[in-house]
Amino acid sequence: MTRGREGSTTSSATPPPHVVLCDPPVTFARAEAPDDPSGAGSSGAPAQSRFFFDEANDWVIAHEETVANDDDDDDDATTTGRLRCHPLPPRGLARRAASGAASRVPPRPVSIRVPKGPALDARVSPQWKPGLDRRDFRVAPRLVAIKRSDVAIDVYRVNVDDDDGDDDDGVARGGHSCARYELRRAGERILFFFWSLAPGVDLVVVTTRGLEQYACAGCWEAPAEDDDAAAVTLGGGASRANAEGEAPTSQVPKTELALVPVGEKRMKGERPVGWCAYDVDSKLVMLGSGPGHARLNAWQFSAAGAIKLPRFDLPRDAAGAAGEIDPASPRDSSAMLRGEDVRLFTLYGRVFLAVADRPRGELALHRVHRDALVKERVVNLSPLLLYTEGALPRGVRLDLSVVDNVLCVHAAGSGLVSAIDVAAVHTVSSNEPNGDDDDGVRSGDLPVGEAKPLGATPCRLGGAPADVRGLTFVGADVVVDVATGRAWKLALDLRAASDVAGGEGGGV
Repeated sequence: MTRGREGSTTSSATPPPHVVLCDPPVTFARAEAPDDPSGAGSSGAPAQSRFFFDEANDWVIAHEETVANDDDDDDDATTTGRLRCHPLPPRGLARRAASGAASRVPPRPVSIRVPKGPALDARVSPQWKPGLDRRDFRVAPRLVAIKRSDVAIDVYRVNVDDDDGDDDDGVARGGHSCARYELRRAGERILFFFWSLAPGVDLVVVTTRGLEQYACAGCWEAPAEDDDAAAVTLGGGASRANAEGEAPTSQVPKTELALVPVGEKRMKGERPVGWCAYDVDSKLVMLGSGPGHARLNAWQFSAAGAIKLPRFDLPRDAAGAAGEIDPASPRDSSAMLRGEDVRLFTLYGRVFLAVADRPRGELALHRVHRDALVKERVVNLSPLLLYTEGALPRGVRLDLSVVDNVLCVHAAGSGLVSAIDVAAVHTVSSNEPNGDDDDGVRSGDLPVGEAKPLGATPCRLGGAPADVRGLTFVGADVVVDVATGRAWKLALDLRAASDVAGGEGGGV
């Protein structure tokens, strides 16, 4: 099946945009040629800075390495690495350029000097206490984790140096201020990692074999009663309480940074973990393993503690081709459920697992409860992703965003987006209303319905650049233009969305 842009199911008249980019964007630096800072005289296009998205802090992080020569001697050249953390504006309604939003200046990026070396991903520990400035490294201790390879993560304590004469907000050094996580078994690799707010758990690492939990020892400094009483406590919830000025429970002499294992779940006897999905709003992480990667294990790492949910198995009609795999049959990669087809997100305070059923050309939305996985909504993808009816081809990318409790489906490379309000639905059966109580929900309590977009046709993404082919959608509501090094928050223009839903008759 080929994409159907030539025989598009959408009309030529594109409705006005109701999903827009919030101005002004944040701009992350591009790597320049050393002898030509402008890049205009280089033989090729200047290399892009590698960027990452930090969900916990809502930062776009760019990793840069600069080489400084002393006295024009190449032997004295030193390489300095930095993480430039660009804060994005808080979620909310769009403030268009017409309302003066374009004149606002984005916040100054946070700069962290780090040891040189490759960086495949990076995340900074969030402020443990609500209300603290995410850009502040003085009030409470902070850590930064950098994925150096598919098998190694370096964790650094971020110090504040006022005498260095630079504009860095923090400095991450090696030695006693660094701890390394490393996989040593052949064939295993790191899929994902994130910082945890759960008491006793600081860092969570997901690998192809399972999930590992660590506390950071020797990093959360406790307040000293005098100049000679500097001490730290062990990692986890108690240590963070001490760092915030509460009564310490135990203190030990200051030691080097170390990762202390506090929990592990290995998928023994099963096929390796094929994908991992994480929702920062609910602090829920889900792993897919077993036959077809349709066997689900989930944990929630909230301030109330680390909670392991029961194991779920996607039914055959939910997992598509993955559900038809015989566990005893040889592995077929084409029939596996892939990470690119799975998303976790929160809508109206409820956690949903979205699974693209490519054979049917549908997006199934499953509500995640404490003790059940319930299929609640179905979305027909062909008119939204601009391909011909039928199975969703493997080459058609699925990009999803959540903006003001509205699910947005992006047609890759077109600059078009469809907004779906999952709260309004055309039900297939007329079951009795459900009380929506997590303690009593079981499969079959809620009617399955078809969710439709607000407009009959996809709309233009408001404020998008002329060339939309480089747009990348990360997190819940962030758009990054890799070609120009810019990032925006998405917002919903409620007035335009209301006009489209009421005027076209395509709303729910």
